[in-house]
Amino acid sequence: MSEVSRAVSKLSQIVSNLEGSVDHLEISLAGEQRDMFAAPPANSNAVRLDKASVTKKLNLAIAKIEEILEEGEQAHG
Repeated sequence: MSEVSRAVSKLSQIVSNLEGSVDHLEISLAGEQRDMFAAPPANSNAVRLDKASVTKKLNLAIAKIEEILEEGEQAHG
């Protein structure tokens, strides 16, 4: 397996893990009334994810990978 294939496979696993984590977080918070303006407790280890921001960054990373792969195909094809 090439380095690129391994990197893409690893990225895919990371995205799957992230999706699972977000789903788990949403399920655990289901039914709670959330105060969007309240500060988290001082001892909180909670991680706040901005889905739109994460999605945008992943889309940019995927686009960059596709661009690199296309350049590689053109150089070797």
